[in-house]
Amino acid sequence: MNSVDFLYEMVKTPSLSTHEYLVAGILRKRMKELGISAHIDKAGNVVSISDGIENSVNREQSSRLQNKKADCDLLIFSHMDVVYPILPNKKDDKTIYGRGAVDAKGPLCALLEAYSQVKDQLNYNVVFAGVTEEEATTSNGIKHLLTYVKPRMSLLGEPSNLNGITIAYKGRILAKVSVHGTHSHASNPKDNPIDKLVEYYYKIKGQFPITTPFKSITITPTFINFGTKEALNVVPDQGELILDIRFPPAIEIDNIKKILTDDKNVNVEFEEYLPGAENNINNQLVKSLMKGIRSQNLEPRFVKKTGSCDMNYLVPKGIITIAYGPGDSNLDHMDDEHILIEDYLKSIEIIKETLLNLKF
Repeated sequence: MNSVDFLYEMVKTPSLSTHEYLVAGILRKRMKELGISAHIDKAGNVVSISDGIENSVNREQSSRLQNKKADCDLLIFSHMDVVYPILPNKKDDKTIYGRGAVDAKGPLCALLEAYSQVKDQLNYNVVFAGVTEEEATTSNGIKHLLTYVKPRMSLLGEPSNLNGITIAYKGRILAKVSVHGTHSHASNPKDNPIDKLVEYYYKIKGQFPITTPFKSITITPTFINFGTKEALNVVPDQGELILDIRFPPAIEIDNIKKILTDDKNVNVEFEEYLPGAENNINNQLVKSLMKGIRSQNLEPRFVKKTGSCDMNYLVPKGIITIAYGPGDSNLDHMDDEHILIEDYLKSIEIIKETLLNLKF
């Protein structure tokens, strides 16, 4: 199997969050073909730990490292799961189409192919991982991995086009807004909870004006549940709204929470909170990646993304983390998700140069 066929096999194989086991098997098989030993841990992550780290841990514990953290210089990883719905897959001479081609099986496969080609030339310790549940609110993959791996730096596979170096992601709050009212006839409404919720939403949104994409706080409804189609002439007595809130790293989370909970007509529960993440660009990993990009006659550019990812768990722990990978991130979660094979292959060369340039 060559690197392009490997990526297409990964894209063809469904891997919704918490159901990554088929793709995990393909990834582990490919790692074995490339001479990289790996295990699947309790979270379903596919993990390879370089010999230098293995030898530093008691042999009875080394295969899973459950009782002692393994220090490593560089964690190389990306996620195996994809979002719903699964898309039709196809491949031609120039393009691979399908869910995960960009986010993030393309970056994951590029990282593995590059690492496998230079691993014996590296003078530092590496942990390579394909992790689970990044697209879910649980993020159990990276959370579990960090219980037994302690990296100094991390190279995360996420689409940034060939010359993008992603140094920052917004934070995320997932808020469930519940509201109550009174059952009544639609022709004579008494206490309509939908009215309360609409008023609440526009009041909240008005307090966060949009300036630039990265510096703004965005409030996005992603789910609403009121009433039933079987009773369209009845005012419901309750309902709920899910808000996906994104905010830049400089914003204090407590200030946002205070505004969200200030209206006594609604009840707000916070189901997920991820702090924002931003790296200083003056570090060895950034410099090495810049050299790698320039080796392909491209000019590096820095990217700050409005979404969030597993970087949001690493940076607050003091782990320098840079995201890079082939693919146009504007195609994330879109119905026409696809990746150019030329870009995928070129990114492998860029990552190889990056790893070879990196010194500890």
